[in-house]
Amino acid sequence: MVEARDATGAFCPLLDRLRHRFAGRPAPGPAEVVDFLNTDLPRHTRQFHDDVAVLAVAPHTGPPP
Repeated sequence: MVEARDATGAFCPLLDRLRHRFAGRPAPGPAEVVDFLNTDLPRHTRQFHDDVAVLAVAPHTGPPP
């Protein structure tokens, strides 16, 4: 998504968009981030010209296995 461009050629401001979406809330889980990106990326680009790949991970917070 960092390389996604809008109609004017401007790169997607990924960190700004994530900060704005999740500001004032506890850290989102991977599913929340992926859901947001699935709706936000098409809004920014309007048209896909390449593959899209997303990797969202969360730290393990429980006891060691």
